[in-house]
Amino acid sequence: MLAAREKTLDLNQIGRWPAPKNSAFPFSDVIEAWAKAKEFEGVVWAALEPGFPKQRGQVPTLDQLLENLEHLKGQNLADAIEYVEKTPVQIKTAHRPALEKALALPSENPAPVAVSFQGNVELPNDNLSNDNIPPDPPDVFLTRLVEKLSGQDGIDRDLASILASSILKAAPSKDAVEDAFSKIKKLAETRAAPVQEALDG
Repeated sequence: MLAAREKTLDLNQIGRWPAPKNSAFPFSDVIEAWAKAKEFEGVVWAALEPGFPKQRGQVPTLDQLLENLEHLKGQNLADAIEYVEKTPVQIKTAHRPALEKALALPSENPAPVAVSFQGNVELPNDNLSNDNIPPDPPDVFLTRLVEKLSGQDGIDRDLASILASSILKAAPSKDAVEDAFSKIKKLAETRAAPVQEALDG
């Protein structure tokens, strides 16, 4: 599901903890410490290099980001708005206020939680939920999450099914991440096979 959202089949761009052997992902030490403190058994995150899709590894300036936004239209603009809008308000970067202003989004000012993509990362200590609303039990929340995601356009249902059966459980197995990774890799190989056969002629 995360790979589909980030539009990549390169699983090296999807961070995982615990990580497969001989794999390393950005900020994995920080995420590992946070996950252990929360008693999580596994974490998955986007481990894309910074930059535009065709210029990974090149950190864009604010001017370049704003210029790019000016040229977005239709679904691409809607995706950009959704991406910034759905980023938790606790995630503060140097460019976020300017991007919110350019996209005409309301700016929030919670207690700051610093996230620097060029240095250290400090993860929030508390859940991001509204204290006035009792949370769903984990199994109910995850079931609703899977149903909602599976019903949305643009969601890769095969990936959603894999994550639902392996990771999105109230009590996933200790090898859930490894299991999901193996299934996603097999899915990618299966999908690539017809393309390779066509190329081989």
